[in-house]
Amino acid sequence: MEWESDAPDSSNEVITFLDSPQSQGHLVGISIYNQEADTGGFLLFFADRTQVSFSPSINRRKLTVAEEMTDLPWYLERMLPGLYAAGLLGYQAQDIAD
Repeated sequence: MEWESDAPDSSNEVITFLDSPQSQGHLVGISIYNQEADTGGFLLFFADRTQVSFSPSINRRKLTVAEEMTDLPWYLERMLPGLYAAGLLGYQAQDIAD
């Protein structure tokens, strides 16, 4: 497995790489972090780039009324604009409780 690191403002280059022939047929994972909120996780783009999964693995935000559940709307509100701009046409959200 090969890992690369890039600056937060290089999202266009990351999208270009995802579309490149060298990434075709491979899973591509991206660690994302919201410094202001001190939370983040891992985005995994599947080989055909029609599916992506997200695991909120860095200081997961919890719902105040049910702390065993993830605050999915908070993550979606922040991630969807960038994913939509990258070609996302829909999503399905599911919380898998601790």
